[in-house]
Amino acid sequence: MMAALTAVVIRAHVGTNLGLLHVLWAHPLEGVSLVSGQLFSSRGALLPALQSSGLSDEEVRHAWQASCHGVWDINELIGGHVSWVKHNSDWQARRYGGYRVVAGDMVGFFRPKLKNCQTKHIHPIAGYALPAIELGMIAEIGHVGQQRVPILTQIVQMPAGHVDHKSLRAAVIQELRAHQSADEVMAPRTGHLRSRC
Repeated sequence: MMAALTAVVIRAHVGTNLGLLHVLWAHPLEGVSLVSGQLFSSRGALLPALQSSGLSDEEVRHAWQASCHGVWDINELIGGHVSWVKHNSDWQARRYGGYRVVAGDMVGFFRPKLKNCQTKHIHPIAGYALPAIELGMIAEIGHVGQQRVPILTQIVQMPAGHVDHKSLRAAVIQELRAHQSADEVMAPRTGHLRSRC
């Protein structure tokens, strides 16, 4: 597990990478007992999770500063994870007619009490759009044995100055096209990428 986490943060700047490693160590992973899971017990609050994971006060401050003010890029961290998974696990890209499938979609992190939240995302239970922070996600579709397992390869932010689904959808498709290799076929989840507000 430590090798996997190290692969994620290795590309970050020296100093920031150790702080990010401590942040990831505090994050719960289902079925993995080595990762502390302190973020789960602190209900997502980072400082209490870091304090409960056995770090010194100085290490807690360093991890907090690395997550908030460190020089790092989420897609570089994701790239480290993708590389580690492809070289150190049984994950294999799913191929159809010789082509690998890369999918794009949008996800909303619902924030009903966030003041002045300008973006919304359809809530599957409520049946209508609720205030949410929306992100685009790109994943390569693969499998471990017979189980289909997508691997997240990129997160796409809402374009600056935009708050609508169509702009984020266009940004996701643009990123899919920009990084598409000759043996990849795009599979945007148009039913989910379509504007619903």
